[in-house]
Amino acid sequence: MPSRLCTAILALSLTLCAHETRAQTVPFSTTIYGPLGLNTVPSARMDETGTVRAQLSTLDPYWHAALGLQITDSLYINLRQSAEISALLEDPKRLYPGVDMKLRLLEEKAHRPALAIGLQSATGHKRTAGEYIALSKRYKNFDFTLGAGWGRFASGLKIDNPLRAINSHFGKSRALDGQNPNRPADW
Repeated sequence: MPSRLCTAILALSLTLCAHETRAQTVPFSTTIYGPLGLNTVPSARMDETGTVRAQLSTLDPYWHAALGLQITDSLYINLRQSAEISALLEDPKRLYPGVDMKLRLLEEKAHRPALAIGLQSATGHKRTAGEYIALSKRYKNFDFTLGAGWGRFASGLKIDNPLRAINSHFGKSRALDGQNPNRPADW
């Protein structure tokens, strides 16, 4: 059995075991990139301090392996390796490393949603880089998230970055691909 396949199976097994033990205490799911959210949409939700998450996920044509740590009540850091690959036994066309982070600015209260900002590939490859702001509010058995994203979080709707009101830097166009790593100047 190829070592790459063994590594993938081991990582998936660890992810399933970690998910099973945490499923009873954490009612929130993760995004395919690692942080809490749903599918490809991050939320303002945070894990308990000290929680470590290992994850392997796919959305064709990418596979993502992530290892994340809830450092404080309000700061989550995620190390991610994304690969452009459609089948597990193929060699990846490209690898896209990234360090992601999410910072909660406001905790949820009775009449106020939680507010968080996040950076995907804060450092790492531009191909997966993006920024977002998310508001999350629980109502009975429902958890709602409203947010906006830039970079790779933007899709069909093209809007200007609202942070450009703070500084003209946020109104600049940026390359979302290429071989140069993402830097703070790209945020």
